[in-house]
Amino acid sequence: MLAEENLEGWVRLPKEFLRPTGGKSFLLRVRGDSMNPAEVGGVRIEDGDLVLVRQQLVAESGQIVVALIDGEATVKRLERGPGYYLLKPESSDRSHKSIIVHDDFSLVGVGCLILKRGSRLLELNE
Repeated sequence: MLAEENLEGWVRLPKEFLRPTGGKSFLLRVRGDSMNPAEVGGVRIEDGDLVLVRQQLVAESGQIVVALIDGEATVKRLERGPGYYLLKPESSDRSHKSIIVHDDFSLVGVGCLILKRGSRLLELNE
């Protein structure tokens, strides 16, 4: 999807979801199935879910990240190689392929929580 601010609504989150305090976070709606068996905090990432993303410019290999490639946002697992990065899908659909990048992408942040469509937290705030 094109990476642009698209305000769908407001969600009030408990402060403990936004650790460490003082950092910036945002919610990103997942579109598609490129990460459908992958988990953040023990919760699967599925189409329509909201991912709470802690904004940061660096991530550890193995973390679920949001990256910008040619102005498009993608949620993938980050792996580091010698002189390159691999953005790996984890999908039940084998047509999704890994993306090899060098310095031609921007790391936006790390996924830290999944909010499921229809969850009580979202029902109270949407």
